[in-house]
Amino acid sequence: MHVGLDNNVYAGINSYGIFKSEDEGNTWNNISFGLPDSLIRFVQVASDNKVFVGTGSHGLYQNNNGSWSSINNGLPSGSVLVTSLAGTANGNMYMMSTTGEVYFWNGNIWTNITNNLPSLGRALSVGANGVLYAAVFNSGVYMYNGSNQWVRLGNQMLNDFVIKLAVGTNDTIYALCNSNNVFRCHISGGDWTPISVGLPAVNMNFITIDSQNRLFVSVSTGKGTIYRSKNNGNTWESCTSDIYTTPFSSIAISLNSKIYTGA
Repeated sequence: MHVGLDNNVYAGINSYGIFKSEDEGNTWNNISFGLPDSLIRFVQVASDNKVFVGTGSHGLYQNNNGSWSSINNGLPSGSVLVTSLAGTANGNMYMMSTTGEVYFWNGNIWTNITNNLPSLGRALSVGANGVLYAAVFNSGVYMYNGSNQWVRLGNQMLNDFVIKLAVGTNDTIYALCNSNNVFRCHISGGDWTPISVGLPAVNMNFITIDSQNRLFVSVSTGKGTIYRSKNNGNTWESCTSDIYTTPFSSIAISLNSKIYTGA
């Protein structure tokens, strides 16, 4: 799921394409006409409200003013499967494939910027300052310097099997690792502080942060539960105790502070 700057909500489904809501989820319209298949792996809305999707087996497509077009120019031949997309305030878009390769979209062509990033990349995130970060399984968190080099951020983690990232407006980056380990570090580097106390000892599906720097994570097994921290990860509380469903697999937060999650 993702929410555009116009507060329109988009949800990618694994068998029915992509849906759009213009009224905060009260009604949904399928906007998949023109896409080559019905499995959506990832959706991201750029700052100009263009919608990027990674399809099941036909690479990437972009929706501009209601029309879908293929945007696989510059990618390897064959189907590139998307594991992460991340946009910046000036309209730049970055993509990570399931192979861990990282690409930059300039509006016409994708350029491979993987360079010295270690293998097993899992996710991308962009900070408020426009800096790109990558989560790498078994190697920690890396920052892109904008000129063909990735630099490891911070000191060695106690668990560097990073699978998801979130960057707050408080200049703090949060890393979600396997076995429910969550860490935080200032974007300038230093030590990674563990902030998992109060979370169950199971793997998590996602981590995200809102404009108030409140953190949200979800457990990957059992009853669907989302945990929230209002104090930089020092303590956690369940915020879905009145919802009984399967585990939550996605979350999106709008500029008007509406929070959407899919189970």
